[in-house]
Amino acid sequence: MKNMKHFILALLGKAAVCAALATVSAAPLFAQTAEVRSAGVYYKNNALGTDQVYCNWGNSVVSGNNDVSFTTKVSPSSNANKNDPWVSSALIEYDQPYPSPNVNNNYPNHCLALCMDVYCTNKPMAQSTYSIAFPLQQVKFDIVKYYNGKNVENPEETPAVRTIDLYPDTESDSAICGSYHCPGGPTEGLTCPSPKYELVNGTCYNFGTTQSVSISNCQLGSKDNNGNYANCPNDTCPYVIFNNDGTRSNQPITFCAAWDGSYEIAGEFGKSNGDFAFRSTVSTDFPGDNIITDKIEFSSTIAYPGMNQIPMQVDVTNVHTVRSTPTVVGNITAVSAQPYTFAYRLSKDADVRVAIFDASNGDDIAYGQTSNNNNLAPTQLVRTLVDWQPRIGEGMKGVDKDTQITEFDSWDGRDDNGLLLPAGNYIVAIQAKAQDEWPGVDFSRAVTRQMSLDPLKLTDIVATG
Repeated sequence: MKNMKHFILALLGKAAVCAALATVSAAPLFAQTAEVRSAGVYYKNNALGTDQVYCNWGNSVVSGNNDVSFTTKVSPSSNANKNDPWVSSALIEYDQPYPSPNVNNNYPNHCLALCMDVYCTNKPMAQSTYSIAFPLQQVKFDIVKYYNGKNVENPEETPAVRTIDLYPDTESDSAICGSYHCPGGPTEGLTCPSPKYELVNGTCYNFGTTQSVSISNCQLGSKDNNGNYANCPNDTCPYVIFNNDGTRSNQPITFCAAWDGSYEIAGEFGKSNGDFAFRSTVSTDFPGDNIITDKIEFSSTIAYPGMNQIPMQVDVTNVHTVRSTPTVVGNITAVSAQPYTFAYRLSKDADVRVAIFDASNGDDIAYGQTSNNNNLAPTQLVRTLVDWQPRIGEGMKGVDKDTQITEFDSWDGRDDNGLLLPAGNYIVAIQAKAQDEWPGVDFSRAVTRQMSLDPLKLTDIVATG
């Protein structure tokens, strides 16, 4: 039988034999898949520069020192509960980089890095003599909010409030599961279904580890009189050879995404406070070589938080769902007029400032010009409608019957002196601030809306006589 197999190998070559073997067995000849084995949230202290300040560290952030999934040693020292992981873990505490994007930022801050570790599996099975490299085609994080007792692992119960796709570079080793082949040439007929070792660039390792061993474990050894290799009894070898075309088996490929707590709320991005989780998923649908496999297809998902991990906790001061609506007047021909009503929601109770700016730039500015006076920005404050006065936050929607509060403020088209402003374009800026047990004041980003004011519009004109 052995001589016959060698004859077929020499006559037809490896590909033909593998094709013949594939037709005999419906089972895959090479275990080729990948899976997500761990997930966590991270923050690297002393963040400085645009990428770092906004949590875009890449996989360099993944280390024990930066893991904030479950932490009990966080400043400030004045926080008596700093050793409580529910106070200090997986926290997004500020709406903007704190204390500013121009200085070193420390945890907790305004964002987190969401990370997963993906592991390739390329272990030979049955009579296969090689594998093929394959890419990790889709890597994504589905962020979900805890709500009404729903299971965050079930997409049907908890649809994602935001999905972050990473667009992995499928031409890079950082997103490719590398391939192996058995030792010996196509005429040797050697298999390696259960390798204990792997040969990588001349160094022998325990399979799937970074632990090097004696090179003798990754050698064929001498042949006996029957043509058998000393280290490959019955033509079965204990090692495989890595092809250096991706990441080795059982070695982590790390993917991270930055998240600042924002997601779509009523048509625009904003932040609502509460506890969040995420599902990390890797998937591939890749054509095989039609010899050892027709297709490499898999999808692997795990949910964060897992064991000894705290849900992501968002506790920021944020203004969102802003609407500016004029008053409609007229019984025959309706027109918009003052007062303007500004509706907005706050992620928590806070002090609010509503300011009106003149955004008119004159009639002598052409397209492509910056300004007739090099001062295009609407810097003239004409009305402080609300000057850091307390307003009610939207509250926490935990079940369907909970209602979320919307605040309202109105503008009558007048300035701070009570004078009616001329027709023109204006901007309203709404900003909130609050302070809790963490240091400093949490200022929200200012949300702006354009308004066109024309106090002399005519309506209900009726011709008589």
